[in-house]
Amino acid sequence: PLCREDLPTKDRGKRFLVKLAKRGVPWAQTTVGSSICFGIGGFEKDPERGVEWLNKAAAQNYPRALFVLYKLHRERLVPVLGKCQEEANKLLLKSANLGFGLANIELAKCHSLVSDGFRKNSAEAYFRASVAFALNEKDQQAAQTLGAFHNYESI
Repeated sequence: PLCREDLPTKDRGKRFLVKLAKRGVPWAQTTVGSSICFGIGGFEKDPERGVEWLNKAAAQNYPRALFVLYKLHRERLVPVLGKCQEEANKLLLKSANLGFGLANIELAKCHSLVSDGFRKNSAEAYFRASVAFALNEKDQQAAQTLGAFHNYESI
């Protein structure tokens, strides 16, 4: 019966995750890729191999993978990628346009603070903050970002 089954182990969960990633499941590829890049979750650190997994998920237009790759490019967290602001911006825009809330928050900040090659565009910044909040009204960061525009009348 069920009460006699073994409890899942961390290693078993990791193997299952890799199995899903190999099948082409984008959220699993993103999780495996991120974990390998930073050597977390029981994975050995190998940034080059981690980026390969992230690229597989990004090739399927998985917004979270695109956002993780944006962060890796922008902050040069993985030496394999180098720092390429133009590529980072493309990844951020694509992730945001596919409906990823964190990417929309990041774009709102870029357009309001004039950073990372983005011009000041208050209307675009407000739009991106509104989209992030509409995607998840319980997201505290989205609410704070949108609220900041209203509070400081920066639009």
